Amino acid sequence: MPDPSMLRTGQPEALELVGYWTGNSTSDMAKVVGHALTVTRTGVGVHTLAWNFPGAVLACLPLFALAANTPTSIDRYTVISDLDSYSAANRTISFTIFDESGAAADLATTSALGIVLKLRTSGLTG
Repeated sequence: MPDPSMLRTGQPEALELVGYWTGNSTSDMAKVVGHALTVTRTGVGVHTLAWNFPGAVLACLPLFALAANTPTSIDRYTVISDLDSYSAANRTISFTIFDESGAAADLATTSALGIVLKLRTSGLTG
């Protein structure tokens, strides 16, 4: 059975990677699922998303979803990709999580982040 965190799209050279992390306050978030995806904390609220698919490049910006045990604790949080940080060579893009005041913020352990990453590939079979 294929890994559910790695989905084929209807396009022959497209791949979708799906990941889910729980907040960890002031350190790297804990990955729950996310084949070939890594999220590394580089500062308060600032993270780098990396994918381990050589030759694969972004087909569109990453899609983010926030969740929490108490949704109102993060209902005004946003996640924004840093376009200047995108590196096709390193297969990375950075993003920042902002709280309701507009300040960069880490997610608490009672919160989670979901990511869908759409990639363009060439010659990938499976």
